[in-house]
Amino acid sequence: MSETFGRRRPDARPTGPRLSAPVARSWPAWPRFVLAMIPAYLLQQIPLVDLVLLFALSPLWIGLLFNGALVAMVVDAWRGAAPRWIVAVPVLVYGGNLVWSAAGYLDYRALDARLRRENAAQRLAFDPARTALLAPGQLAQTLVERYALPVVYRSPDVYGSGQPAALRVLPRATCETIPKSPDLRMTTQRLSVGRALVSNACLLTLPGAPPGPALRVDTGEGPGDLEPGLRRLTLTAPDGRTVALAYGIAAVPSPIPFPLVGCFTWTRHECTAGFYRLKPVVGGGAGGHPAMIAAALGLAPRPVNRIRTDGKLILALDEAQTRALATGSEPAVAEARAYGRRAVAGSLDRFSRLMAGEDLAPDEAFDRWIVVSNADQVDAEALLAAIRRAHGDPSRSDAQRTFGAVAAALPAQAFARIGPRLAPLGGADEALAGADWLAVRLGDVGAPAALPLATRVEAGRGVPGRTDALLGLCRAGPAAAGVADRVAAIPRSDSRGDVIEASMLALLRMGRRDLAQPLAALPATNGFNGAARRGYRKQIEQILAEVGPASPRSACRLDRDDRLPRVPWLAG
Repeated sequence: MSETFGRRRPDARPTGPRLSAPVARSWPAWPRFVLAMIPAYLLQQIPLVDLVLLFALSPLWIGLLFNGALVAMVVDAWRGAAPRWIVAVPVLVYGGNLVWSAAGYLDYRALDARLRRENAAQRLAFDPARTALLAPGQLAQTLVERYALPVVYRSPDVYGSGQPAALRVLPRATCETIPKSPDLRMTTQRLSVGRALVSNACLLTLPGAPPGPALRVDTGEGPGDLEPGLRRLTLTAPDGRTVALAYGIAAVPSPIPFPLVGCFTWTRHECTAGFYRLKPVVGGGAGGHPAMIAAALGLAPRPVNRIRTDGKLILALDEAQTRALATGSEPAVAEARAYGRRAVAGSLDRFSRLMAGEDLAPDEAFDRWIVVSNADQVDAEALLAAIRRAHGDPSRSDAQRTFGAVAAALPAQAFARIGPRLAPLGGADEALAGADWLAVRLGDVGAPAALPLATRVEAGRGVPGRTDALLGLCRAGPAAAGVADRVAAIPRSDSRGDVIEASMLALLRMGRRDLAQPLAALPATNGFNGAARRGYRKQIEQILAEVGPASPRSACRLDRDDRLPRVPWLAG
């Protein structure tokens, strides 16, 4: 029997002290955030590079790294990579900043309450029937829109002329009788309250000074005894009495500490640094300057009715107010009409000289839209003769594009007389072919315009106006059916969504549904990302379901736009 029988077998492993496996040391992460701040700052010192980095929000980098380092300290202490006492650093920073932010907020509320009390105590007697109100810039327009004032004068003029202008609220129907002027000092526009348009009112701006005494409003003026960040809104009555209303912006520290560091070297080397602060308004209230002025002068808000129709909210002035506005503004309306007629006459006279052969001066700002808006006063035959004289002359290309735009706005009878003779010119003259609206309007000519428009469509993918020429063929309808095969081939090489859509419209109006149907299955591209616009497929299905040879010309539109001049005789 073996000597070891019944005994424990000796351990083959060594009997010395047991050794544990080495543990990898965990390095803290927060120093990396701190070190990353150095290149984040130095990169902003390099000219031109800082301009590129600005689009990557480089002033925010150090703030993000700063907060990342504080959060990393807590994480490092939790996983044992840093001593636990380091947690005190983010606690002190965030806690101290929170106390600082709370103190700043309380100071802001106290300052705002004090300024509101002081401003509320300011009053100045004002009678709009006897005294005019003169205010600068956009403030004048906001006052006349929001409050029941017959007129507010704006000075200085926003276009730098230094001349005051009168702003009046009128019934919309009255504004439509005032000729449009190329001189933007006399304008008519829709009245808006806030961001909503008023359906039956408009705003007339007419150059002119107050005829009598005026109460003047000045912003940012006043004595220098205000706290930093505050300014004064001063109201000065005709007899010299003044009211000063304090307002401004407070600087409240953000509850989260966020340093901003930015360097700008493209003009001069300048770096700025500081903690981000919230900027609430003090003294002005929610209504801003207009509400402060209204409270001091006792102005009543303009009554506006809110009517909900078919789920839509519509703003409108009541009938009594519109009747009073029309009656009280008769002299101003008469003056505006005379002013507009003089401006229109001047523009038409200049256009007549252009048709006779004069050139546009290199720095001449010719407002062709005023001639387009009054194209019913243009001699169509003289216009066609001017187009023929300028045909193929590169030095007359600007004038030719103006001629083409005006031709596109001619009334139906006048365009019908010159259209068949104009169509061949429109397909051969690059300047004329690039005129706004003309390619679309030539479709009204019918068969004579089919070949020129088809040639324009085939000129190339990058040629401006390809979709306009397709819409012109759409308006030509069955009269252009002879070029249907040429139209159907275009989307095979130009897969832009608007080209496919315009081609289908043209083919369907020509009566070639057999050629339009396959185009609906083509993959469409549009925009920089190569994807078709949202709702494209639904629009294609709607076109296939609704458009045909019997459809009106108004069906020839893209994105609800028929690409025609906005003149009354072409509406509908």
